[in-house]
Amino acid sequence: MKPFDFFILALAIFRFTSLIHAEDGPWRVFAKFRFWQGVRTTADTNKPYGLPGFPLANVLACPWCIGLWIAIVAFGFYIFYPLETLIVCMPFSLHGLAMYFYVRTDG
Repeated sequence: MKPFDFFILALAIFRFTSLIHAEDGPWRVFAKFRFWQGVRTTADTNKPYGLPGFPLANVLACPWCIGLWIAIVAFGFYIFYPLETLIVCMPFSLHGLAMYFYVRTDG
């Protein structure tokens, strides 16, 4: 894997993880998906947790867990379809980089 490809995939995985784990998304699509999968938040700290009986809830409530699975899937696509994977990941990678700079500059 070329260093540039690694950088693009890493930023895109960061962005996908952030979208699925913590953001509402357009029309609250990610928030609704998490709720449908059994992810709830505590009232006092707003920390997500998974309800019993929902297999994906604990994975979606944990950014380290969901990030690992997204990375595995992204790498699998990269192995078989490298160019297409990079094309799909590029906008998310650019947005991930913009988010990183925004947070680092106290935005």
